[in-house]
Amino acid sequence: MNWLTRMFGTTTSHGPERRILAALTAPLPSAEARLEACRFAVVDVESTGLDVQKDLLISIGAVAIEKEQIRLADQFEAVLAQAQADTRNTVLLHGLGSEAIAGGEDPATVLLRFYQWSGPAVFLAFHAGFDRHMVERATREQFGMVPAREWLDVAHGLPALFPRYGEGRRSLDDWAECFGLANHARHEAAADAFVTAELALIMLRAARRDGLHTVADLQKKVKLYQQLQQMKSL
Repeated sequence: MNWLTRMFGTTTSHGPERRILAALTAPLPSAEARLEACRFAVVDVESTGLDVQKDLLISIGAVAIEKEQIRLADQFEAVLAQAQADTRNTVLLHGLGSEAIAGGEDPATVLLRFYQWSGPAVFLAFHAGFDRHMVERATREQFGMVPAREWLDVAHGLPALFPRYGEGRRSLDDWAECFGLANHARHEAAADAFVTAELALIMLRAARRDGLHTVADLQKKVKLYQQLQQMKSL
């Protein structure tokens, strides 16, 4: 039984199925798209652990940035029901125990709503590799496919644009402290996504300050900075 049959009991080419397929195959903005014209979806996830191959995605928090503004009314938050989730080692960190996760939503439903909410956005995250892998792995498990999306890493962009502050700063807390930002609900996906969005906004404004106008410009800046850092370490 495929996922459309599982959710709707039919696999016709009409109704909800078409909207779902549209959400999963929304066109990407070009790498040459101007930063101020892009919709950004700032994403943070919580999981049962840090093993991207075995641990389970249990919550997604996200907030939109458009026209260099955080859209407070344009947010996403959901807990995924995971029957096999073992939270004994992580419940104290993110506060999501077995009861909360059991009361969550069907993972396929959450992921579809997430992609419908984000639309053809550029995704931003702090240490984006982890968030991306967890979201994409869960998507592949549910649907057998992963929508193509551009992911930018705020943890890489900040030191590239603020090199004098980059030494020794690695974590979300480090950079939040650097810019005087507070996070009163650390390790809750929605709260961490909002702090990441504040840092992302700082990053995007600094990109404009430095004459970076497109997604590709920002990617090149980050890559060049990383290459220079590697050369210094030789």
